[in-house]
Amino acid sequence: MTTSHFPQSGVATGTIIDNTNTNKKAWQLLKSRFPSCYFQGCCSHGLHLFVKDVFGATKTKNRGDTKPTYPDNYPLDNLHNFIEDYNSVIKFFHNHHALKTQLSELQKTMNVRTPVKAALTRWGTIKDMAKTPLQSEQHLHATVMTHDFVQKTVTQKEQWKSMRDTITD
Repeated sequence: MTTSHFPQSGVATGTIIDNTNTNKKAWQLLKSRFPSCYFQGCCSHGLHLFVKDVFGATKTKNRGDTKPTYPDNYPLDNLHNFIEDYNSVIKFFHNHHALKTQLSELQKTMNVRTPVKAALTRWGTIKDMAKTPLQSEQHLHATVMTHDFVQKTVTQKEQWKSMRDTITD
């Protein structure tokens, strides 16, 4: 929250507050205490909501689908699929500590950043996430292409093979 108040200066002053319910209550309290100031919702949050409405998946699901679907000819479908796939890769490594350690050691040798999971409500994480796959590509491939990567139990085998296919695709 950014606030400035100079009542004697005659300069228009105000506050920019995030749009959460808690901040809106603070906004109302401040507005009653400083009626000559202006109060503005977070522009970044507003832009995020706008972009999400324009480019996001529809809120409805087709019969039998587990996720919201995109309209036909959606221009950013490949980007959305990439983000979902890469987030699943990050989650996979996060849940398998030995592999995560192996990947981290490989990344340290080349001073490569640890993969970042994109949070769709935070643009910075999407940008950071988009940088790390290229930096980590050879390390991810080296990790999943070992001869024993998929040698797991029957139930694990399909998941691990699917992860290898996602990474090498």
